[in-house]
Amino acid sequence: QNVPANCFTPSKWYTVHARVLLRSAFEGQPFYCDPTILWGNNVKSCPTVNIKMLNGPAQEIAWTMGRNLDEHIAREDEGWMNLEGAFQYPTSNEMKGEGAVDVISVTRAPLGVDILLDYVYIEPMQDAQSVESFGMRTCETNLIANGDAETGDHRFWFIRGTGSDTNESIQISPSRFKQYGFGYYLGLSTTMEEDTGAYAFKHVGYRNERWRGMIQKIDASCLKVGSVWTITASFRYFATDWNGNESPASCNLDNHLADNSCPVFDIEFISPKVNDPSYMSTGPMKNEVTDDYSVRTPTRLDEWNEIVHTLTITGEMAKHTEAYIFVN
Repeated sequence: QNVPANCFTPSKWYTVHARVLLRSAFEGQPFYCDPTILWGNNVKSCPTVNIKMLNGPAQEIAWTMGRNLDEHIAREDEGWMNLEGAFQYPTSNEMKGEGAVDVISVTRAPLGVDILLDYVYIEPMQDAQSVESFGMRTCETNLIANGDAETGDHRFWFIRGTGSDTNESIQISPSRFKQYGFGYYLGLSTTMEEDTGAYAFKHVGYRNERWRGMIQKIDASCLKVGSVWTITASFRYFATDWNGNESPASCNLDNHLADNSCPVFDIEFISPKVNDPSYMSTGPMKNEVTDDYSVRTPTRLDEWNEIVHTLTITGEMAKHTEAYIFVN
């Protein structure tokens, strides 16, 4: 749909919502996509809402939501799922002519799948607090969107890789100050503020490679040359046997490259040009925590461990147009 460009105010934040139902174009049955897949070229990719502004490329502004706190999934509502997102309308350096439009589209569903839409809207956010409560962050606050899971879902987070062949998912569970709950969790921020939230992420399923962790696209324009970023997280680590039983597991804090390394973060920098693509990565970053638990088996299920990284942006990093942070 074409939307008059003068409906948007430069620098203002907008929230995006839609309801979507996917059906097989041949059988008419509900099609269940995988909301943990970041990319649009998988046979189980979910739809996104996109906007194409004047003289610019199309960009994704809303994504299909996964399970929320109550684990409501598509099957419980006849296949309907929510798309949620937010974006900041850019400040244009050129005057838009009269009648200029921005193009809103819903794409990325697999071939052979029909998309049914309902209750689509884009509306302005009222203030900075609304932006934060939605899970969004800015360069000046926290580069990670929904880093503490307080939205009650895993919006803006995906699983690196295809996700569909290892039965993986991201669930929402009680956070570090609760006395119950299982799994592999993380809460992430670019500051050292104490996490007092109620929820945390739980990455479950069979991870056949260590790099198959939770991943999020971050705003590469924030990563200026010489800027210094602190990445913090809390985690609990568990092993799952063939019967699905979970038990606390030890991991190696001292060697972040070891096969049994504790979870750390990795950041990829990409410029996906058709004729001249560019890529670099920090690799698994060393945990700067100095506590003595280099090989530690938690004795209580509510015991949490810390991750701390410091990253200084180099000129080589800053020249890339996209950046992704993930658990490695």
